Amino acid sequence: MRVPRPQPWALGLLLFLLPGSLGAESHLSLLYHLTAVSSPAPGTPAFWVSGWLGPQQYLSYDSLRGQAEPCGAWVWENQVSWYWEKETTDLRIKEKLFLEAFKALGGKGPYTLQGLLGCELSPDNTSVPTAKFALNGEEFMNFDLKQGTWGGDWPEALAISQRWQQQDKAANKELTFLLFSCPHRLREHLERGRGNLEWKGEPDLQPQAVLSSLPSRPPASVPLSGPSVSPPLQPTLCPPFLRGGSTFSPPMAP
Repeated sequence: MRVPRPQPWALGLLLFLLPGSLGAESHLSLLYHLTAVSSPAPGTPAFWVSGWLGPQQYLSYDSLRGQAEPCGAWVWENQVSWYWEKETTDLRIKEKLFLEAFKALGGKGPYTLQGLLGCELSPDNTSVPTAKFALNGEEFMNFDLKQGTWGGDWPEALAISQRWQQQDKAANKELTFLLFSCPHRLREHLERGRGNLEWKGEPDLQPQAVLSSLPSRPPASVPLSGPSVSPPLQPTLCPPFLRGGSTFSPPMAP
C-alpha cells in the first residue's frame, strides 16, 4: 500500500478547489473542516472539527470534549433545542469513521486524515456540495454523489472506502447530509442568525487560515495554494469576535 509523504501545500489546494471564494461574503457556505491523527500527543485530541458559515467560525468540536459547541455570536442563535445535540451526534459518527480509517491503513503511520465537507448556495439558491479528503496532506479521495460512495485512485482510498461501507448506512448518511441536511442547515442559519454575520472575526482566523501552518502561520500575503501552507496539526479554537471595534468573547452555551 502506498504511504504518502506529507505534502504541506495540499490542504490549501483543497480549499483552492472549492467552487467560488469561501472568504467572500457573497458566497453563502456551510463547511466542516475535519482532522484526525493516528498518533495524538498526550493530552491532545485524536479528532477535531471546526464549522464555518461563510468566513465565520460557528462551531468547535474535539474528541476530548465530545460535544459540539457554538462559537462567538452563534451562542445566541435562536435555534431549536435539539440542534446542538444533533451536531454532536453527527460529529461523533464522523469521529468514529475517521478513526476507523486508520485501522484500514494498517500500522505503518503516523497518519493525518482530513476532510472538507459541506455545501454552498449558488446565486439561483441551488446547493453545491463539497466532499474532499486528504491523507498526510495529499488529496486522495472524494465522495461521488452519483455512485453514492467514496472513491479515489489510491489504494488507500479503496481501503478506507471499503471500511466505511461496512459501517451501518454510512454512505447513505453522507449522501443525505450533502444533498439535504447541509443546505437545510445553511438556510436555517441564514434565517435564524443572519444578524450574527455582522460580527467580524480576526482576519487571520478565517476558514483559509485553518489550513495554514500551526504554530508557524504564513504571512497573509502568501497564497493558500502555495508551498508555504501546511495542514493543521492542532485543534482550532473559537476565535474572538469584534463588534464596535472591541474584542468580545461570549460565554459558551451550558
